[in-house]
Amino acid sequence: MSITSQIAEFNRGERISVAAAVLIYFVMAAIWTINGDYTWDDDAPTRIYNTLNAFSDPIHFVSLWNRPLFVALFAIPLQISMHMVHVLMPFLMAMSSVMAVLGLRKLKIPGAVYTLPFILFQPYLFLLSYQAYTEPLAVVMINLSIYFFARKKWLALAIAGGLIPLARLELAPLLIFWAIPLLKNKQWKGIITMAIPILIWNIGGWLVTDQTLYLLEQTIWKESSGNRYGHNDWDIYLGRYFLVLGPIIFIPFLSGLIFSLVKKKLLPIAVIFGTGFFIYTLFSWKLDLGNAAGFLRNITTLSPFSGILAGIGLHQMILFLNP
Repeated sequence: MSITSQIAEFNRGERISVAAAVLIYFVMAAIWTINGDYTWDDDAPTRIYNTLNAFSDPIHFVSLWNRPLFVALFAIPLQISMHMVHVLMPFLMAMSSVMAVLGLRKLKIPGAVYTLPFILFQPYLFLLSYQAYTEPLAVVMINLSIYFFARKKWLALAIAGGLIPLARLELAPLLIFWAIPLLKNKQWKGIITMAIPILIWNIGGWLVTDQTLYLLEQTIWKESSGNRYGHNDWDIYLGRYFLVLGPIIFIPFLSGLIFSLVKKKLLPIAVIFGTGFFIYTLFSWKLDLGNAAGFLRNITTLSPFSGILAGIGLHQMILFLNP
């Protein structure tokens, strides 16, 4: 069944809501791109220039800082125009978010349609989503994973999951939740497939730098003596997550999180979100890999799950007000 035919299964109100959310998102992204000061740090423009030079300097294809998924996706489009990032990134974000909603509907998750605006309009994620950051690419792969999981497209699920570390390496431990359904369904090829992207990354790094264990050299073995950015307090994210979501989304998110903890069907969503939250907290608080630094934008990679929880929460709030 095609994406179009799946959207056609929405009722008229849902189709209007989805179309409106996507259209408003595109318009806002365009306005912010044209009128904004571009970015609050030099990561995004530097990544664009590095990607432009990737064909003449292959180290950029395997650079831990540039992130291989970004360079692989944009190395050719950027030869056309530097502004291709501002066209393709919002498109990937919007379309993958719609696919996530389709997956949630297939899984019969309450409040599925509400998830779309709760992902696209999360304040921090929105400001990243039209720029050359890598957190939105992890969000795209998670969105696609939700869709592939719901449709039982196991090979596609494995590929999408395997590409997540190429956008944000610190999310690699979270792939245990991708491996579980693959193992339950005896998708052994999927397990192997999920490991291939990071293996290719290491081989590419080996060929370019002559470091056989390139990824270990760039992470654990490179910065074992201290965190590049210094350690943060244990509540660096817990105390500021309200700012990441904003007050409008935070209230239904909190409601959905509490509700999902007491519903067996919804509990995995809360567990995956909580595990990801713990991973980022641990990197910033204790670990010395110099990877996640406690920046609020890092934790926007969990936006699909917080968006789902907010959708669940809003659904429950509506039921409570209209029993």
